[in-house]
Amino acid sequence: MSLDLAYIRNTYGVPAVRGEKVAYHEPFHGRVEAVIVGVRDGLLRVQKDNGATYSIHPKRERLEYLGASK
Repeated sequence: MSLDLAYIRNTYGVPAVRGEKVAYHEPFHGRVEAVIVGVRDGLLRVQKDNGATYSIHPKRERLEYLGASK
């Protein structure tokens, strides 16, 4: 079964859309901002400004959905 952002929104009740900015806390780095680029294995794929991509849980503690980037 291929999981997509609609599944993430419906399952977790979050406003996750491709291109939306999010912010979360990383140990030793503090607040980090990134952009949602997709889904992988039921997790959000986010990309930081330096181009690195990471998988994070849609309901991760202190994950903020900041709204679509313009």
